[in-house]
Amino acid sequence: MGNGSTELITWIDHLLVRESIATPIPTFGRWTDQPLETGKRVDMFQLHEMPGFELDVDAFVRFVRARGSRAAVVCNPNNPDGGYVPRREIVRLLYRAGSPARQCGGARPRMGRRGSPAHRDPP
Repeated sequence: MGNGSTELITWIDHLLVRESIATPIPTFGRWTDQPLETGKRVDMFQLHEMPGFELDVDAFVRFVRARGSRAAVVCNPNNPDGGYVPRREIVRLLYRAGSPARQCGGARPRMGRRGSPAHRDPP
């Protein structure tokens, strides 16, 4: 438990991120700022506006491996764009990335784009 996402990200950075972290961008700025402030390398995987800042899980895993990132984080639903990665894709990401990956789910599961799966109850 923590006093909001900024405090939790700070603790995650201090306790779990050793050398480097990969994250898709755009993302909540604290995921890039906090590790940089503590001297870690932040590997930023650029998402593109077209097609709607969608995360290509396979491309992200290749990026994490190529960069040698020691941790990875995906905001879901994403802040600031509201993009949502379905649970099956997050699970697939964890299996494909292997042990270095850490996944921190969205604290606000109903904040995805209107009409996205984040606005519907999970199956």
